Amino acid sequence: FPQVLSLLLLNQALRKYHPAKSHRFTYLIRMEHQISTKEYLNKNQKKKKRKKLGLRSNPPPPSSPPALLESSVPIPISVTETIDVGSTGLDGTGDEHCDLLNEETMKPGCTGAETNADSSTLPVQDWHYGERPGITPDQREIRMLVSWKHLALASSYFEKMFAGPFTEAKTDHSGLRQVTASDWDPEAFNIILTIIHGYHRDVPRSLSLEMLAKLAMIVDYYDCHESIELHADIWLANLKSQIPTVYGRDCALCMVISWVFKQPDMFGKMTRLALRHSGTLIEADDLPIPDNLLKQIDKARQDFLSDVFLAIYDLLDLLQEEPDCSFECSCMLLGVLTKELKKHGILSPRIAQPFYGLSIEGSKSMIEDLREPQWYTDSGMYRRHCCTIQDKLSPALDKAEKGLRAFNLQDFQIVKDHISL
Repeated sequence: FPQVLSLLLLNQALRKYHPAKSHRFTYLIRMEHQISTKEYLNKNQKKKKRKKLGLRSNPPPPSSPPALLESSVPIPISVTETIDVGSTGLDGTGDEHCDLLNEETMKPGCTGAETNADSSTLPVQDWHYGERPGITPDQREIRMLVSWKHLALASSYFEKMFAGPFTEAKTDHSGLRQVTASDWDPEAFNIILTIIHGYHRDVPRSLSLEMLAKLAMIVDYYDCHESIELHADIWLANLKSQIPTVYGRDCALCMVISWVFKQPDMFGKMTRLALRHSGTLIEADDLPIPDNLLKQIDKARQDFLSDVFLAIYDLLDLLQEEPDCSFECSCMLLGVLTKELKKHGILSPRIAQPFYGLSIEGSKSMIEDLREPQWYTDSGMYRRHCCTIQDKLSPALDKAEKGLRAFNLQDFQIVKDHISL
């Protein structure tokens, strides 16, 4: 007898993308009777013999279109998806109803209508597909019918869920199993399910940076990287013009994308931007970025700033104690450095780790913008004195630059793979 598995998915990630309206998804998975390979081959051989002898089966009398859930779909697993994605639909329309597998898409090896036994007795007729009000006023629920085998093959998350002794795998009195997840973007989830179910012509060939980040969130959570990989390569190739060159929100999104889809070049560029321009530890609790990576980026930032400001304060002390070039030169440079540090609020108390709010590029800009006093020495002829604060700090800056770490995707992937073992 057919079994029905209802899958109600709810996840708390990516909530910031939908602060005003959250989404609740329900997936109904219907598992029909399947014939064995031997039975199918025997059946096909009989058909070929009848065709060779010129025999034809009488076609069944025409009937009215089948109901949504009573459809005699000639496949082992009938899959129907109903999703209301509002203004975020793939085709730009409101309600979207698509039969992922229907009578016009018969696949080799599928059973006939006679194997869909007793489907009219299933308790899904009153299950209300599509959009419906959610638990809270600002939430909406979207229900779909999908294939459990496609999900299990594409995602280790679903494979473990369906095979394991979990509460979500147990059926209720109506034969349904429910698992909760929420706040996924409807369009992004629809694209993932379209790929998993093999409808590749319906998959968009280009996506915005934000939409690709939303997809990466879903792919990482449900561990379906391999199923999405070919499409991800196409999306990334069409996204080159949108790769950010300045630090900001898009940089964080690209870091997510590069990590999930294993893009070493993008990963290196985005971590370098974050390292040089971030002013504190990047907090990304809801993003699939290794926490260890963000901590190491911030540690590298602090190490650089520690070396630079150690050199600055050592120079300040040196100028107060004894002349480096001449008495007049020391007085000029000491005055400039004291006034500039006071202007930035780091003369007293002296700035120290964790250097909150200060970036590597910010510190370099501060040093470059230090005023250069214009004064002249009398050595038989008046000449402009050439000593500057920048010249005094240049060796320390060069050393800190050479010691600045570069982050490689492979290093963190090795750690991830080791932990997963």
